[in-house]
Amino acid sequence: MKQERKPMHCSKCDMDMNLHAEKINYATMESKKKAEEPVVEIHTCPGCGATATREAQ
Repeated sequence: MKQERKPMHCSKCDMDMNLHAEKINYATMESKKKAEEPVVEIHTCPGCGATATREAQ
């Protein structure tokens, strides 16, 4: 079961950001084993529309 993470905060307006997707980071995949595919979370701010990413856990 996945553990809930704290929401990211927008660096522009300090609102909680919404998690929109978890994607495989193909740019770093060559250096990692296929079983350990690097996944990033993509977040968007509902206030100003800014986007941010972080490693998924």
